[in-house]
Amino acid sequence: MPHCVMLVPIAGNWLGGGAQLDAAHFAAPGAIALGLATAVITMLLYVGARRSFASVAILAGMIIGCVLAILTGQQDIRHVVQAPLFDLPPLLPFGRPQFHLVPILIMSFAMSVLLSETMGNCVAVARLMDVPLTETLLARAFRADGLATALG
Repeated sequence: MPHCVMLVPIAGNWLGGGAQLDAAHFAAPGAIALGLATAVITMLLYVGARRSFASVAILAGMIIGCVLAILTGQQDIRHVVQAPLFDLPPLLPFGRPQFHLVPILIMSFAMSVLLSETMGNCVAVARLMDVPLTETLLARAFRADGLATALG
């Protein structure tokens, strides 16, 4: 089953006002109107915008939907307003770091597989492009792949 079809019930729940189907406010007319207005605005932005703006139409639609929710009183932003403009995150919010051998070994194995894949990709692309594969180019590819893996 395609992933977009599997997400339809989730989107329907959100359109109804949240994930709790038994909540008193679920399927309230205001929530449905806000969801439909946000969806329509997003589609109009996507269809009516130039190509450069069409790529951010979903983000713009979400922002406009949030503003509409605030203006209609469906979104409580008291905590946002009360929060400081700049703040540091708490130091080690989940406690001291713990290191266990098995996860370290599994991650080391996974990274060695990723390094092998990067090496293979670099060799293949260098041959296709008829470019010499230098140590510097390979080091840059490994750094970029490591950064991309760390970022997720």
